[in-house]
Amino acid sequence: MGWQPIETAPKDGTKILIYGKYGIHIVWWGAASYNRRIKEYDSGWTTGGTHGFSPSHWMPLPAPPSGLAP
Repeated sequence: MGWQPIETAPKDGTKILIYGKYGIHIVWWGAASYNRRIKEYDSGWTTGGTHGFSPSHWMPLPAPPSGLAP
């Protein structure tokens, strides 16, 4: 599964890779935290503390390497 249009990305809190103007990031759809306060009205692609990404594409996270402990 390769890069897909961002319009098809899951918005259920699943962590994904996104690609856009600021490179590649691991994000999920949700609210960012400002000064330890969650502001639900400001939902979007976030890392939890950073938001404002405007990605063009997404893809699922790859599987972790086999044989390694987390």
